[in-house]
Amino acid sequence: MNSLRVFEASARLLSFKAAAEELCVTPAAVSNQIRKLEEYLGARLFKRFNRRIELTDAGTKYLVRMRLIFDDIEAATRDVMQKGDASVISIAAPPMLLKMWLLPNLDRFYTTHPDLNIRFVDTVRHFDFEKEEIDLAIRYGFGDWDQLNEAFLFEENVCPVCSPNLTKGNDKLSGPEDLINFRLIYTERRLIQWDNYLASSRYEKIKITKKAWFLNSIHTLEAVLNEVGIALINKDFIKKYIDSGELVIPFELNMNLSRKPAYYLVAPENIEPSSEVTKTKEWILNLASEFGRPSGG
Repeated sequence: MNSLRVFEASARLLSFKAAAEELCVTPAAVSNQIRKLEEYLGARLFKRFNRRIELTDAGTKYLVRMRLIFDDIEAATRDVMQKGDASVISIAAPPMLLKMWLLPNLDRFYTTHPDLNIRFVDTVRHFDFEKEEIDLAIRYGFGDWDQLNEAFLFEENVCPVCSPNLTKGNDKLSGPEDLINFRLIYTERRLIQWDNYLASSRYEKIKITKKAWFLNSIHTLEAVLNEVGIALINKDFIKKYIDSGELVIPFELNMNLSRKPAYYLVAPENIEPSSEVTKTKEWILNLASEFGRPSGG
């Protein structure tokens, strides 16, 4: 491990002298550790010149792998330290929901619970609570997950959204029929797509040829703001853009879907929550009860 620390510092700084200063050892000790590591690996890691060093191809590849390992060690250490602190609550949440809903309200949580700390993990991946350090998660879907306690938060409330500039050109945009003149933006992880959105109101025969795809809603929103096209986005998440006029809703359809996806707060049913986790859960549920209300309502 000591040789690996010496190698990482030398490769990052491209200097045995600078690495020695960082590690509080002599340059000769650094050079000796690198030489032993190269002998052990049977490969040269550095090209040595009079006043400088460079990584060989083998050294470059080795550095990439070592950095991944060191990152894992750092993450594991951080997780253990956080687990030892009962006041740290880890919450996994979809990136768009985290950015547009939880974070703008986080100051209210800390006003009420100043001694608690939250660690956010922005992902739509379904965590295994028994294997990963997650206390609560907000999941997007239809519910009914095995071995989880789930609490309904709110339904998905999508609508078409675009830049107002797209409605000012020669091609009008006042209804679904006009979509053939524009590029439609899809979010791969969204359960309501353009196809079923249009089909739910009997517009399934509209043939769209211009499309763009993004993995999650944050990138979709950026594409809409940059006038790439029209997207389906949760209306409640982008209220500030609608209110400011940066985005407009060109039309809306009444979706006739048998099941609508929603957001749920979930936790493992076989783990008794701490008082800190319970307080955080109650805060999220109270926040959800206010979601989508008009200002002042």
